[in-house]
Amino acid sequence: MINPCGLPSMGNIQKLHVGVVPNIVSTEDFTAVVFDTIKDIFYKPINLFELCCGYFQLEKPDTFPMNEYNRLNQFLDGMICLPTFGENKNVAIILSGHNSSRADSVHMKHENSEISLTTYYMVVYGYNIKHRYWPLAVAEISGKRSYYPIECLTVAPGQKVKISNLATEKLKLFEECTNIKVFQRFEEIENVPSVFKLSNDPFCRKLQLSMEESPIHVKARILSPPKLEYKNRKVSPDSLGKLQISSTVTKYFDPSSCEKWKAVLLDSPKIGFNTFTKFLDYYHKTATFHGLELKLESFGESFIFPATKIPALDDKIYEMFQNAKENSVEFILFGLDETDEDIYSFIKCCERSFEIITQCIPITHILETIKHQTPVLGQIIAKTNIKLGGLCYNIPLKPFQFDENSLFIGIHINMPSKISDDDDETSKYATIGFSANDIDKSFFKQSGNFFVQSLEHDKIETVIEAVIDEILNRLKNGLLPTRIIIYQSGSNSEDEIQNLLEKEISVIRRAVSHFRFDIPITFITSTKSNSLQFFNANEDLKSHSDEISCGTVIDSNVIHPTIDEFYLQASVNSNSNFQPTKFSVIYTDEMHASLALFERWTFGLCWNSQNNCSALNVPSVLSSAEKYAQRGRQLLKEFFDNGKTFDFTRSLKHRSVNYSKVEKLRNKNIVD
Repeated sequence: MINPCGLPSMGNIQKLHVGVVPNIVSTEDFTAVVFDTIKDIFYKPINLFELCCGYFQLEKPDTFPMNEYNRLNQFLDGMICLPTFGENKNVAIILSGHNSSRADSVHMKHENSEISLTTYYMVVYGYNIKHRYWPLAVAEISGKRSYYPIECLTVAPGQKVKISNLATEKLKLFEECTNIKVFQRFEEIENVPSVFKLSNDPFCRKLQLSMEESPIHVKARILSPPKLEYKNRKVSPDSLGKLQISSTVTKYFDPSSCEKWKAVLLDSPKIGFNTFTKFLDYYHKTATFHGLELKLESFGESFIFPATKIPALDDKIYEMFQNAKENSVEFILFGLDETDEDIYSFIKCCERSFEIITQCIPITHILETIKHQTPVLGQIIAKTNIKLGGLCYNIPLKPFQFDENSLFIGIHINMPSKISDDDDETSKYATIGFSANDIDKSFFKQSGNFFVQSLEHDKIETVIEAVIDEILNRLKNGLLPTRIIIYQSGSNSEDEIQNLLEKEISVIRRAVSHFRFDIPITFITSTKSNSLQFFNANEDLKSHSDEISCGTVIDSNVIHPTIDEFYLQASVNSNSNFQPTKFSVIYTDEMHASLALFERWTFGLCWNSQNNCSALNVPSVLSSAEKYAQRGRQLLKEFFDNGKTFDFTRSLKHRSVNYSKVEKLRNKNIVD
């Protein structure tokens, strides 16, 4: 059922559609079809020229700016349009981008002579092209390129807008429209039975499929959030799982230090060097308030920031890293344009190659800090502290019944998006990110890395065994964990669960037995996205009290009939609906841990975000593992772009991309 509704601020360009999406889930007593409502923005039939003017916010549309040509090419690629003129004007064409040529410079044959596209449209169609200085849209038809003036194309209806193609200034409006109020979502879902009338449908009756007229009622418990221990005070989160600290009063629990560091601004028209040094002044003063020791360079009787500006070019960045290595620099803080992803990836490759810790600060965050518009500076400094080996706050172990020798591991597998593309070398590999708490140092400090798995040469069990071996070998002085709890992200289909039981878990058990045979193991899968919507049955949904508190856990009625499962929401976004993360205990040989204890441990680890902002909705070890896998994918691309290959006669560990031996480079948030 698709119902159009208005989107006033974008009404000339896009419109909003509401849809209903079904999904099948398991419950304790029966299999259920769950209906959820979604909202997406679709292009309406509109002249492509008008759409481009609105999208790129062109005040003077006589010419199209050259600096936006790349974005225009991405915007047009794959768009379906209907030509305004010609024999095939009712036949849809798929654009492949644009041609930088203009209508006056492109020629085509007409009656044994060559004329410009401008003349052709005038002679054949009697139409005078108005915007001759715009690039031409291109479509491949029967193996031949065809050129169209953008003003002579109409966008075909029903095309969903890609968020990546949505202008930045409209993202907030999109979020406001799609994040509907809780009571509206509840009313939409309650209307589904009357709309679909499945109970009267002959096909549904044959399948014995009936529809409940009212939602399923489930019981929930609320786990208490911890009091986070900073060096000089304790901070209690609010009911949504958020916390606020004072940048001038609160001292970090374990502040880090750095003897030699430097700040580098990559040249950009968006920011000047004086503005960057002003940011560094805020950054250094606030870091010092929190207890960090970032040494400054002495200049006579005063101290100066070790700051410089260089061009945003690979060779200049590489040269800067060489110089930093020769001068024993431990940490480099970059200011850069966040839209330049290639430069960002190159910096992270140099980080591993030269074994120097880096942190990249987007220019927008620098400008926000100077204007005091957001608390982003606190998050930047918290990340610096973690990267340099510190700990922003401690979490008391006792309320969560943590055993300080328990080892928690997160594993995330990042599969390639295009397996069949022979030209893309990265499509032949998966990256497996992992992270674990360092029980031989501090329970809440974490480290991790990633391995590369060849889809042609390696089995996933081989990589998982290497991961476990890597983690346990890091433990020093012969210390071994009292138990191991592994979190892995993924869906919970019956086939996938069976595969985990037959392959990965048996391999993990074998790998652990090499160190000690009687260490109990628990394997828990995590699913972030699910189609279950939970509403507070005890409150008026139209009031502000309808928010479900952080720490809400549900482990009955809507869980799998044969597997221990629970839904947990560690933090709540007040602008969104309650969709908690589902955790399934696939395997455990624990003799002394109940489901309630697994719930408590999981909730406790969600608070180890160390970002001075809020809890995570998955354990911190799993969140970090996902980031390591993503970083592995970035480095893998750079690896192949530089003409390198793997030697499959070597072990997995020695095939890792720029594997780092520097302990701080394996720290929890180094991947950010």
